[in-house]
Amino acid sequence: MLIRTTEELKQFTKLNKNTAFESVSESIDLAEQKFLLPILDTPQYSDLSTDLTLNTLDANQQILLKHCRRVVANAAMYLAYPTLNVMQSDLGIQQVKSREGTSEPANQWRYQEARSFYLVAATQAIEELYGYLQENKNTFLLWRNGKGFSEYNSLLIRNNKELGQHLNTADSVRAYIALKPFIMLAESKYINPIVPASKIIELKNAVSGNTITIPQQMELNRIQQALAWSAYYEAVPFLSFETNTQAITVTMQMDGMSSKRPVSNEERKSLLKSAQSNMEFFMNELTIYYTTTDTNTESHIPCNAHKPDFWI
Repeated sequence: MLIRTTEELKQFTKLNKNTAFESVSESIDLAEQKFLLPILDTPQYSDLSTDLTLNTLDANQQILLKHCRRVVANAAMYLAYPTLNVMQSDLGIQQVKSREGTSEPANQWRYQEARSFYLVAATQAIEELYGYLQENKNTFLLWRNGKGFSEYNSLLIRNNKELGQHLNTADSVRAYIALKPFIMLAESKYINPIVPASKIIELKNAVSGNTITIPQQMELNRIQQALAWSAYYEAVPFLSFETNTQAITVTMQMDGMSSKRPVSNEERKSLLKSAQSNMEFFMNELTIYYTTTDTNTESHIPCNAHKPDFWI
């Protein structure tokens, strides 16, 4: 584990100094498995853990460790809260109370607010960890070459920032990773039947080779806009989204992606209707663009003047 003592855990949480490490160690281990490993992947995690044990961390690893510990600490407290004040016996699940009168269990609303605080803190810490890894992808090659890498050059929308340009996700990495399977689906289901395969290959090669021209970038933006809303439309029935004045975000619980509360049918219908409306608009624009484009890829406005009934 990357957090091995109560003192290390206290750096990122409001843990009482008298808390025994054994009472939270299982939650720490579970938090690493559920929240951290999907981000780091096993090779990068093992490398960091080994160097921590050997006390040979370099400056970059020390910063990475801090980000990782913030994720694990807040996620561990979120997971541990339901069991910190209870014990199991032949009498069933018992609640521990103070007999000295110096403290007593928190009431329900304080408990819920405290647990919610750690959930929000863990979510933010995950975004910061992803951001640090992306900025230093040439340093952490084990991460870059592993399953945790969050950039997919084989897709028309390669990363969270490209998604955020067309879908209001506040550049969330978690939202991008949650939508990645649906981006793949939408590319195959909606984009490939419209955009010529040679054009898709051309654009992907231009982006990966960093040789993309301004006209190509404008064309790619048109495709990405339709693709982003199509992927979102496909994802709404399966993922739980939370919308507010700032962004569309993916709600998070045990696995970092599932819902912290059931989404009502009305909410889901509203999201689906909005996504469908935008998807249909941009897909229609894309279809018009590729059906009215000549061999020089210069688009023109469709003209109906030749039709006998045009002015009727």
